[in-house]
Amino acid sequence: MTQRIRNLSFTRPATPLPLFQLCIVCFIRLMDPIAFTQIFTYIDEFITFLHLTNDPSKTGFYSGLVESTFAVTQFLAIYQWSKLSSAYLAFDVFIFQQYSQTGLDEGQSYSSVHWA
Repeated sequence: MTQRIRNLSFTRPATPLPLFQLCIVCFIRLMDPIAFTQIFTYIDEFITFLHLTNDPSKTGFYSGLVESTFAVTQFLAIYQWSKLSSAYLAFDVFIFQQYSQTGLDEGQSYSSVHWA
């Protein structure tokens, strides 16, 4: 009886990694820093356009302030999205986020009144 128990193997076979899905996730994660750096090229022009200061040397200060606020807001939003994905299915939260961001971007592009 003990010989029979020793011969049984209770190890599971290794499952292969879903490489295609991992590549898609890595590609999506690559877009986040690219989207963050896109604001740097336009923010000085925007600050100058808004006439926030009469001194052009202070444009860099306000640009840094806006960029820092953007980074902190992104940082805090990550925690809220992670709480949602912990409470619900992560895929559902991801799809909701993508569609809501797409809807907001589309709505802004069709707007006839711009704040600036």
